[in-house]
Amino acid sequence: PATTGTYECPFMGNSNRYIKLNVAKDSVITLNWRTDSANTPVKIVSGDSVYEFTTTSTGWIGNKSCYAADDTMYVYGNVKYFSCSNNAKKIIGVDISNNLGLTSLQCSGDSIRAIDVSQNTALTSLSCSYNQLTSLDVTKNTALRTLFCSYNKLTSIDVSKNTALRTLNCGYNKLTSLDISQNVALC
Repeated sequence: PATTGTYECPFMGNSNRYIKLNVAKDSVITLNWRTDSANTPVKIVSGDSVYEFTTTSTGWIGNKSCYAADDTMYVYGNVKYFSCSNNAKKIIGVDISNNLGLTSLQCSGDSIRAIDVSQNTALTSLSCSYNQLTSLDVTKNTALRTLFCSYNKLTSIDVSKNTALRTLNCGYNKLTSLDISQNVALC
């Protein structure tokens, strides 16, 4: 029988695991990621702008530019490492609470004011420097080995539970003290 209209193939990836970005509408956002395994589909949606990619390996996919047709952008799929860094301050928020498998987040050089990583206990690397953060709670991220949070507006940060931490850069904030006595793995 004849049909009319269009048929959209369903997304074959994990739509329950996603990252939400608050972005400047009508801007181009550059993203990069690695997935759990090769041949993993990743879908990026912002308003009526939809991009679908399939990774060919577990390496970085390479920078992908995506148009923000709305003030939110969703990245669906089994993304393990995610970078939205250096988007000329076009990203103001990052919500990773629906991607508990994320082990690395790079979101430096944007205008992020707050980030909640408390549910992301698998996180081993967090780079959120050059933003507008006034607080950052990493006490539940005990697997964290690398933390870059310099050039923000942090007045305090508790890294006492991050005993696996090997690299820490929190300079150029408003910190008056920093207790690293529990961080014996720091290089």
